[in-house]
Amino acid sequence: MIDLKSHPYIKLYISGAIFVLILLIILDIIFLENWKDIIVEVHGLLFDILFFGLIFTLYASYTERKMKIESYKDEIDDYRFWMDEQATYRIVGLIKRLNKLNVSSIKLDYCNLKEAALWETNLKDSSFIEADMKGIYLRKSIVTNSDFLRANLKNSLLIKADFSYSSFKNADLSGSDLREANFLRADFTNIKSLNKAKVHNLNWIDNLSKLEVKGIEHIENKYFIDKKPYIGKTAHGNEFTFYLIKTKRQIKKNNA
Repeated sequence: MIDLKSHPYIKLYISGAIFVLILLIILDIIFLENWKDIIVEVHGLLFDILFFGLIFTLYASYTERKMKIESYKDEIDDYRFWMDEQATYRIVGLIKRLNKLNVSSIKLDYCNLKEAALWETNLKDSSFIEADMKGIYLRKSIVTNSDFLRANLKNSLLIKADFSYSSFKNADLSGSDLREANFLRADFTNIKSLNKAKVHNLNWIDNLSKLEVKGIEHIENKYFIDKKPYIGKTAHGNEFTFYLIKTKRQIKKNNA
């Protein structure tokens, strides 16, 4: 469905088209018998106006949308490398505006996204290379086919997010909430850390092979899931059970 607030030219055209149609009906009722030839000419003229008006409206709307997208992406470039809380708020606002324009592929490399509120956001085909995403909220977001190379995702909320075909090479996911997140064919090659990440069941590591995840050998050799269930609470006070991923060296330290 087209959002007319985002396409003022289309809204104007629809209003004009309704006016022209009403005008044609009135002319037909009043003057058709006495001015038949003239009315036929008027019909042709008004339909030409409607046709060329439609072409102009679509072009103007497309041009305006393209300019907005370029402007928003340029603003994100301006905030890149700015490691301040204000940069996070502004970038989040720009991401949401781009989403309203049906744009999901956004270059967010080296951006400050600490504790950014981006739940249920479409970031398909985006890039987060070396972005600081500590504590980011990506619950139920679509972040498929994206690049998280060396990104800091410590303590992030990734519940039920879709990361299919995304790359997490050298990314830090320690302490993150990964419950029910989808990692179908994701790339975990040389992942920096999964220590103390939360998962929803004891078979999470085993299931990675079924999901055709890359780099699972490293994960299987370095990590295990603690069988002790933990109880957490949602913002609404509802309890949930989770398990922690831990490094195998922690066992050796405890046994030493």
